[in-house]
Amino acid sequence: DSVTTTLVVRGGIAYGTADQKWKWHAGATFFFGDTLNRFLSFGAAAIPLPERRWSLALDMYDQNKEFPLVLTKDPFANMLNGLLAHSDAYDYYAARGVKVALTFMPAVPWRVALTGLTENQQSVSKRTEYSIFNRSELYPENPSIVDGRMNSITLSARYLTTESQGLTKNAFTANTSIEYSDPYLKSDFSFTQFKLKLRGKLSIMDYNLLFPPSL
Repeated sequence: DSVTTTLVVRGGIAYGTADQKWKWHAGATFFFGDTLNRFLSFGAAAIPLPERRWSLALDMYDQNKEFPLVLTKDPFANMLNGLLAHSDAYDYYAARGVKVALTFMPAVPWRVALTGLTENQQSVSKRTEYSIFNRSELYPENPSIVDGRMNSITLSARYLTTESQGLTKNAFTANTSIEYSDPYLKSDFSFTQFKLKLRGKLSIMDYNLLFPPSL
């Protein structure tokens, strides 16, 4: 939650009844520099959202992470699906670590970030078959990962047109990142990973057809 206009803190804690372990995360983001206005569009209206040009974020955690990232599932919806339908879209691994991210907004559509991560990753096994319904079904076994310390540096960039709500505005988002991990960084892994994601929304109706201008 926002403590001041330049500081946001966040956190959460939970207890796993199956593995009898606490899971938690805590973090803070500090915003600084001059202010730029990003706009949130609702039809013909555009609401300015002032943002600082720079931010520095620190996150610490000891929790289970999901993989792979399933685009069609929301974590809360997936939890309800498990409780009610005995189905889970994710696999999991245990992660304990720290992440630091420095973000710069050179212009309103653009955002560039440099992120450092140090994380201890371990395999976890399936520990429950609990579900309210479909109790005769079984959850799939959780696959093992390569355990070890993962230290990495990531450079990412994001381009976002005016954020829009409803059907009468076009929108386009591009995200790209390159992540590097190597024993030189005291990591147990060595890789370079490149990601690119494009998303777009094309309006299917004219705003003036819905809300004709007054004569």
